[in-house]
Amino acid sequence: MNTPLPTNIGRPATNALIAAGITCLEDVAKHTAAELAALHGVGPKAIGILTESLRLHNTELCAPKKMKPKASELIDGFLIKYHANGVTRWSKGKLVDGLPDGYWEWYRIDGTIKRSGHFVRGEVVGEWITYDSQGNVYKVTNK
Repeated sequence: MNTPLPTNIGRPATNALIAAGITCLEDVAKHTAAELAALHGVGPKAIGILTESLRLHNTELCAPKKMKPKASELIDGFLIKYHANGVTRWSKGKLVDGLPDGYWEWYRIDGTIKRSGHFVRGEVVGEWITYDSQGNVYKVTNK
């Protein structure tokens, strides 16, 4: 059955959905709210109307997709997590009793440093530095 899209979601939302190949409520139900919101023209009001229309038809939007846990390894007391590619480092730092402690770094997918800072028993402390894509200091904050 192809239940028509609600007419009260607005023309921009309707056009965006149709352009994305979403032409009926059954198609809407195959997507998450975040996927729909990413379409230019589909705002919170349209998502609310679509959600309510789906509820009235005894269905709902897809649940958000669960992210795979990052691959990680413990080397000499340092926890190293990797980006989804499994190769490029995502973060590196020490854990003490399961909490981040000491100096930590985060990296972009291309391997350049993105952010660094310190923890004391899981609490953010001291100077935190954000780096631009060339590795130059972009911003410094104190916690």
